[in-house]
Amino acid sequence: MGNYKQQAAGALGGFNVCPTCSTALSLCFATSEITLCCGAATVVTVYIDSAFTFTTTPNFFTDATLATIAPIGFYSDTVSC
Repeated sequence: MGNYKQQAAGALGGFNVCPTCSTALSLCFATSEITLCCGAATVVTVYIDSAFTFTTTPNFFTDATLATIAPIGFYSDTVSC
């Protein structure tokens, strides 16, 4: 993650850390394993920190700012839904 300072009106602002960037994923979601794996899942869009992938992310989020954790359930990027 980067850092920055803003130059404005002849003054250099304080030190800031860049916000986390996110990546949108289109996944299959269900509230049970059997629903997910047997073709009754629904397509959802979730967001992850751009530093991670589907297999390495610690959480899914419902918003691009990564503020709201996605609902409890089963998510897949390989089953059909």
